[in-house]
Amino acid sequence: TGIELFIDVWQVWDIQTRTIRNTFEGHDQDIYSLDFARDGRTIASGSGDRTVRLWDIETGMNTLTLTIEDGVTTVAISPDTKYVAAGSLDKSVRVWDIKMGYLLERLEGPDGHKDSVYSVAFSPNARELVSGSLDKTIKMWELTAPRSVNQQGPLKGGRCIKTFEGHRVRSAVFFLSVRRTDEA
Repeated sequence: TGIELFIDVWQVWDIQTRTIRNTFEGHDQDIYSLDFARDGRTIASGSGDRTVRLWDIETGMNTLTLTIEDGVTTVAISPDTKYVAAGSLDKSVRVWDIKMGYLLERLEGPDGHKDSVYSVAFSPNARELVSGSLDKTIKMWELTAPRSVNQQGPLKGGRCIKTFEGHRVRSAVFFLSVRRTDEA
């Protein structure tokens, strides 16, 4: 018999006082990624249990749970806290509207990644997103214009506007963190 060990509880620490501010529980498998929104109140978590969860740090409550078909390896909240993105083992990146919980983008296809996505980050204006994959590429995506809640029709994915290559390591390259900033 084997023992299965996974991390499904996580904590937010107050660095100045060196005390635990919050303890969060809710995932059924390992938590692979966390992102703290610039609003100082919202946190996103991504897990092998195939969910992205949004949390309110003031109330300690899980405010939204988004489910996909495969494990979530990375999450990012847009600078304006309107969107959350998630990369997955299924080679795709998804972008949701945080307020309504609607899936807005699924970034995949012929121009998409050829292996699992392990890092995502929004541009400062939230109009582009970068993703890093085990396929040894970084892709920059132009996100489509925001859709109205009542808009019908098929989901339209963003467009890959640039692929960065150059990681020539023979073994898998893990993009554990990709962040685009305004800083020079």
